[in-house]
This record gives sequence, C-alpha cells and structure tokens, in this order.
Amino acid sequence: MTILNKPFHATRAHSRGVNTVQAIILHEINESAGQVDGRMQTALTHVGLAHQSYHYAVDASAIRAYVPITDAVYAIADTDTMSPWTIAAANPGIEPDLYTVNIAVLIGAAPMSNPCVPGCERTYPAQLLQNLQRLLSMIGIAASIDITDTEVVWRHGTELCDLDVEPLLEPIDPFDPGQEDWLCDRLAALPLGESETPMLVGSDCALYPYPTEHPWQINANGTGRQTQYGIASGLNSLASGGAIGGGGNEASGNYSATIGGYSNTASGHLSAAIGGDSNTASGNLSAAIGGSSNVASSNMSAAIGGGGNEASGNMSAAIGGSSNVAIHLRAVIAGGQNMASVADDTLHCAKLAILSIPTSAVGLASGMIWSDSGTLKIVP
Repeated sequence: MTILNKPFHATRAHSRGVNTVQAIILHEINESAGQVDGRMQTALTHVGLAHQSYHYAVDASAIRAYVPITDAVYAIADTDTMSPWTIAAANPGIEPDLYTVNIAVLIGAAPMSNPCVPGCERTYPAQLLQNLQRLLSMIGIAASIDITDTEVVWRHGTELCDLDVEPLLEPIDPFDPGQEDWLCDRLAALPLGESETPMLVGSDCALYPYPTEHPWQINANGTGRQTQYGIASGLNSLASGGAIGGGGNEASGNYSATIGGYSNTASGHLSAAIGGDSNTASGNLSAAIGGSSNVASSNMSAAIGGGGNEASGNMSAAIGGSSNVAIHLRAVIAGGQNMASVADDTLHCAKLAILSIPTSAVGLASGMIWSDSGTLKIVP
C-alpha cells in the first residue's frame, strides 16, 4: 500500500470541536489524482457545497493523504440530510463533516462541471479495491470505529452504486514478519543464473532491465562480486573497474580484490590490485597499487607506483621508480631504476636526500642521525 502525503490549503480543513469520528463517507469523484491535488491546494471559496475537500483520495496507483482525520473537511453540503443514513439521523442538527472521515474514490473521468455525477456498471481495478480496503481498515483502527458495520462506511447519496462495499469491510489479516516481502525473500533464495540478458529486482520488488549503459552495475556469480568487465573468480572476491575489449580486472584469489584501473590481477589470497594497469598481486596478503606492470609476488609484499617493479621477497616493497626488484626479506627499494636489493631489512635507493636534518642531538632517540656542522653523526 503506497500512501502519498500531499499538501492542502488551510481553508480546506476545520475543527471538529467536541465531535469525534463516527463514520467514513465514500465519494465518487470523476477526476484524476492530479486534478484533486490541485483543488486541495487552492483556497476554498464555496463552504456550503459538497465535494470540496477530502481527508484521502484513492485510485489504483496510490492512496493520497491530505487532511489528518483529527480535523474535519468541507466535503458534505450543509443542506444534505444524508437520508436515510442512521448515523446522520442519530446526530440531528450536527454538520456531517464534523463526525465523518471523507474519502474521494477517483474514477478518473474527464473533468466535469460537477465531478460527483454518479455512474454505474463499471468494473473497478483490483488494486483500487485493495487500496481502498486497506485504507478503510487503517482509518477504523486510527479512529477506533467498527468498519464492519455497513452504516459506518456510507456511500454519499447514489454515488458508487456499482461498488460492492461489503467485501471491503472484511478485516485484513496482519502480516507475519517477512510475509509482506514474500516475493523478495523467495527471489533472494533463488540460485544465480547465467542469462545473457539479466534483469534486476529493486528494493520495491519490481523487475528492471539490466542497464548495460552503466558498467558499474554489480553482478553476482558463484564466488564473488564483479562489475560489468571484471572477473571475481575467487571465493568472496571483488572485481571492479576494467574496460571493454579484454581490459577487465580479475580477482582470482580467495578474499581478494581488484579495484579501479584495468587489466589488474589479484591472484594471491587476501591480496589487492588497486588502480593503474597490468598490475599483479600474486603473493598472499600482497598489494599492487597504482603505476603499471608492477608485481607483488611474495607474501605480505607491496609494489607501489612506478612501472615494472617487483616485490619478490617476503614482506618487501618496491616503491616508485622503474624496473626495480626487492628480492630480499623485508627489503625496500624506493625510486631509481634497474636496481635490485642486496640485503635483508635494508632500504635501497639510488640517491638519498635528507632534508631539514637536525643540527643537534637534543631530543633525538638512540640511532637517529643529526648533522654536526656538516658531519653526520648517530645518537648513541
């Protein structure tokens, strides 16, 4: 049930005073929802006429809520006796608007000088009847009235003569948890398909065409999640980015990820290849980030930026530069080109510039370097 809260002009409502809601009036309105919206948003000019305002309007598409039921609306003419309605007879001299909730049942006909000319022999859409039944039930609960009594739900005059009201007064069974989302629950439990023209199910349980113009659209396969040109073949892996024509990213390691760029591969378990192109994170818990043709081939290694660099020692890193190889344990190569590491636990670089070096040992920890008039010294 879709309820749309719509604005209304303040002149369309008035106080109930000491009166309370006793009944619901159904009005036949030969107008569209848009026409009623427009009328409800304009100032009221004829207070004493019928069909001027409503608490709700209902059609096959939605329920439109205007004035809260705590207020009255100008819906029933002052001269209308509502005969032979027993509730009106029990409230002599009281304006019916003061003790009723008024619903416009929208027939959707062309605008008429009098939109409440009754008609008959129509077939009402099933969704309109469902919306009306739920609305009646909701009002009954909110106003604490028994709508199963046909006198409580009353058709205005001879309007809606072809509407069978009694079935609409039957109680609506409350939904068990998850019952209203039955379709979505079942769809979520279905096995994954391999259709060439997949469809998407939205949060509203509606079916939508696969938007091929949006390459970011996520598809699910039997292992991970991937975008249009990605391949997530590892368990719980993620492949995003990539390009049409063979430039897709692949996450083949379990719990691995390729994000952005193109032609990147994360084949190690818990590895990541992020950005750039043609980068490979093949070591377990490794990362190849940015640049081009970089490889993090050992466990817990990283190849970051630059081009053609490789971190092949465990826990090593090749950062920037080009064609550098960190082959030793915990070795780091930064910048430069065509260099290979020579020892474990060592930082390698082609040139070293230490900027803003301290000129005093004061406050420095043991092992730190400082400059004594141009001579580098190490704090003991």
